[in-house]
Amino acid sequence: MRNRAISGWVVVMALGVSVTGQAVMEKRWEWTAADEQKGTPPANMSFVDDAAAAGGRAVAVTYLPHGRGVPNWQAKGLTLAGPVTMQVTLRVEGMVGIEETPRMASYLIDIATGVRHEGVTLAQAVRAGGPGYVTISYPISILSLPAEPATYDLSQVMWSSGWGGIVNTDAVVYVSALALYANGDGAAYLSGVEADRTTYRLGQPVTAHLSVHNPTAEPFAGTVVVEERFGLDGAVARGSHDVSAAPGSVERVTVTWPAEGPEAGRELVAVLQDRAGQALDQGNTYYGVANDPSLLQTVPTYTEETQNRGYHNALYVGAATPKAVRFCIDYYRSRYMQRNEYFSWCYSELVQMVPPANEEPYIGNEGRWWQSLKKFKKAIRQERVYGIVPITYLGGPAWGPAAYDLVQRHPDWFVYGRSGALGGSYDMENRANYQRRAEFDFVHFTRPMLYAVFDPTRDDVRHHIADQIVGTAKEMGFEGARWDVWSMEVSPNSYRLDGSPIAKDGAEADRLSAESIAALKELVAKELPTFTWGYNYGAPEENVQRPLMFAEKCRGGGWLLDEIICRYHENTSPFHVWEAYLPRLVEWGDHVRKLGGIYNPYALNRQGGKYPVDRLYEGIIRLIAGGRGDNIYENEAGLVGRIGLMAMRYSNTFSGWNLDLQPADQELVHVEAPDTLWWKRLVLKNVSLDGRPQLVVHLVNSPAVAEIQENPTSVVRPAVEGVTVRAAAVDGKLPRRAWMVAAEPMRAGKEPTVQALPLALANENGAAQVTVPWVRFWKTVVFEY
Repeated sequence: MRNRAISGWVVVMALGVSVTGQAVMEKRWEWTAADEQKGTPPANMSFVDDAAAAGGRAVAVTYLPHGRGVPNWQAKGLTLAGPVTMQVTLRVEGMVGIEETPRMASYLIDIATGVRHEGVTLAQAVRAGGPGYVTISYPISILSLPAEPATYDLSQVMWSSGWGGIVNTDAVVYVSALALYANGDGAAYLSGVEADRTTYRLGQPVTAHLSVHNPTAEPFAGTVVVEERFGLDGAVARGSHDVSAAPGSVERVTVTWPAEGPEAGRELVAVLQDRAGQALDQGNTYYGVANDPSLLQTVPTYTEETQNRGYHNALYVGAATPKAVRFCIDYYRSRYMQRNEYFSWCYSELVQMVPPANEEPYIGNEGRWWQSLKKFKKAIRQERVYGIVPITYLGGPAWGPAAYDLVQRHPDWFVYGRSGALGGSYDMENRANYQRRAEFDFVHFTRPMLYAVFDPTRDDVRHHIADQIVGTAKEMGFEGARWDVWSMEVSPNSYRLDGSPIAKDGAEADRLSAESIAALKELVAKELPTFTWGYNYGAPEENVQRPLMFAEKCRGGGWLLDEIICRYHENTSPFHVWEAYLPRLVEWGDHVRKLGGIYNPYALNRQGGKYPVDRLYEGIIRLIAGGRGDNIYENEAGLVGRIGLMAMRYSNTFSGWNLDLQPADQELVHVEAPDTLWWKRLVLKNVSLDGRPQLVVHLVNSPAVAEIQENPTSVVRPAVEGVTVRAAAVDGKLPRRAWMVAAEPMRAGKEPTVQALPLALANENGAAQVTVPWVRFWKTVVFEY
């Protein structure tokens, strides 16, 4: 549950009617530097006089060591439930832009269970670098605390944590106040609003669980009104449900309906009303509806505040307790994760994916590490309960112990070189080493004992591979697969066992490759109709000679991994400059989409650019390109907002199948703004979810430094104000409506919020005109005809 107001009035739209009610969140704990008796900072902090701070006092925090340390502030015995928000009032010196900064973490630890809930914020100059203090709000626990009240201890920690060890040691953060806000005892409130899954396929039951806590001494009787929202203004009423709660109790309402089209990101909004129809509280959550959940996978697993944490290792690689595995999956759920791919876990790849029954644990990832199939299966089952779709990796060639046996039984299933040698490699010493795997002094080899390539043009080979995929999917619970290394392709220099060439030239090899992929997909679909596919080698450089194969990979929603771009930050790359990087991704993403594919562009360095500003702009550009995947830069403290969540919630605007990139010299849209505001290559035609023509215009306040990874301080341009966007008539008709879509604040001084705000249209000189008041990093204007 998110977007809960801290004080003042709550305004929502329920069943098409505007309702207004008094929010019930109140200050539950507070610390101010003006009152030194409430806490003594540790040695790396000091009290200072500061006329800009309320009460004239602040705590100065100088360079902090890397990693979390001892608590700087603590509070005991807080009884809380549902959404909890922390506020920190601060300013910074010695910093610029969005460079790596000190972080502040809030931990609420359940005294009875020991379960820890966490929230983290940043101190960035882009927001807090002025002479005055600013107040930054951030939630503790993305999905809120449990609905049942419990007693918690609070710990506040500040620490420095630079990406790649980059930390500004000159930074000083001045903190004047802290405050924790939660629901009080004066009125009933929604202590829980959640959907039971992150993604629903069409026809599956959507189940929403709503919890109403009545902390008062009087019985409560009221109504919960539920609405499901999608697209820019789509909404479906999901009913009005009476609820009664005795004093001090929590009552639950469960609402269920079948998932219906269109395929899109969704927002569930619940409004709690009293008997008179007065709105008391509201809550919301997000999920997706899509037959292939990969369509909506844009929300990053990790945010800039928390940085990269290797939760995935608990699922299938690293040693982990059942509790750690469950924590990992619950965290993924809290991030609205749509899909999770398990990399290189197989026992012997396409020859025998699942290990023999008597090997527990077994050696996976080409013999690199020990894994537990029992733990692996349990994690997959838990993910599927939440709607997180598990995807298996397919390292296409035959390798490992089972491959060695299969080559001996069916040598005609594999390809050979012109000299007759197996089209791969084998290592008998490695095989002998593997046979000693049960001995204490067994040493892992990092190369496979055998590497062989199938002949995919053979019908028996196609059936063997299909049987392996189908059998593994049924046993393990996989709902899709991504190919790597080899994916049913034929090479013109490959031969059969009898010495005959498989393809006479590159064109025939391309045709046979496409036919082989299509045949395999058809075989698997007979058993698993909703099984989805993904592929490596999704860059234009890799597909010049294989257009038919690439089109077949894209057909039907293929997940195309563009891996080459992870090296574009290098000085030798022609895309080392942002203005070249942008069209390379946006144009290729448009090409993939028009072939029916789902574009998955890798991050720079695989995990993200060297500096925060690089991670910010590569994330914006990847999303504009219709890209799906992880490692998207998000933060609310630095005003970027939850751009990945925005792309999921408004999926039709950012990754809809009807998006059509317009040429740079298009004449449908004109923007009056400085040249540093990018838009000319970012105009797309689209069709709304209800079939109306649209124009989509992305406005990007471009990087302050032209080259990638050449801005170590992560300086950014000032925000652009008063941007005029004009749209011409289409088929003789001017736009009838317009919206501004953003995750960043709509105006200066506001908070980041994922939303689509209607804009006032004015007609001038035969064009429709709107004004965007403020662009900090990225906003999107949508005209509808």
